Amino acid sequence: QFLIWAASWLWQKKLLVLMLGISSHASGVEVFVGEESVLLPCQVPANVSRSSTAVVWDRDEFKIPTVHMRLQTGDDLKNQNQRYFRRTIMSDKALQTGDLSLTLRNPTVSDSGNYTCIVRKYGQDEKRTETSDPKPPPGDLKLSRHLKALLGVVIGLILLSFCPGHGTRGQLFILLTIVEKD
Repeated sequence: QFLIWAASWLWQKKLLVLMLGISSHASGVEVFVGEESVLLPCQVPANVSRSSTAVVWDRDEFKIPTVHMRLQTGDDLKNQNQRYFRRTIMSDKALQTGDLSLTLRNPTVSDSGNYTCIVRKYGQDEKRTETSDPKPPPGDLKLSRHLKALLGVVIGLILLSFCPGHGTRGQLFILLTIVEKD
C-alpha cells in the first residue's frame, strides 16, 4: 500500500519513477529530444546469434509491443507498432555478428520507456532490457526540475529497498526517471 501511495504522489508531482525486476542484463540509455537518433545496444555472442531464428525488440506496455523484428532472412516489420514505422534500423548482419543494437530515429519523449531485446533460438528467449529516456536539450529545464529528478531517484532507491527479494536469484533493477517540462 505504501508503494501505491508513493507512486501516486510521484505521478501527481509529474515525476515518474519506474522500477522493474529483470533476470538478465540491464542498462540505461539517455538521449535529448531533438537528437537525430539513439542507439539501444544489445550484444550476444556471435555463435548464439548465428544459430538464432530472430531478434525482436519489444515495448511490453503497448498493445502491439513489437518495435522491430529481424529474421535471418531480413527485417520482418508486418507486426511492428505503427509509432515506429520507418524509425528503426538494425544492421543487415546483426544475427551473423551478434550486434543486435537498434537505432531509433527522431526520438521523442513518448519513446521513453523499457525496450527489450529478445533473441529467439529454438523456442527459448534470452532477454536483455534497455531503456531510452529522451530529455529536452540542456538549459531547457529549470533548476527545480533537476532537484525534483534527484528527489525521484532518492525516493526510488528507498522504495527499492522495500522490494522483497531484491537482488536475489540474479535479478537486477532499473530505475528510470522521466522529468516533464513546465
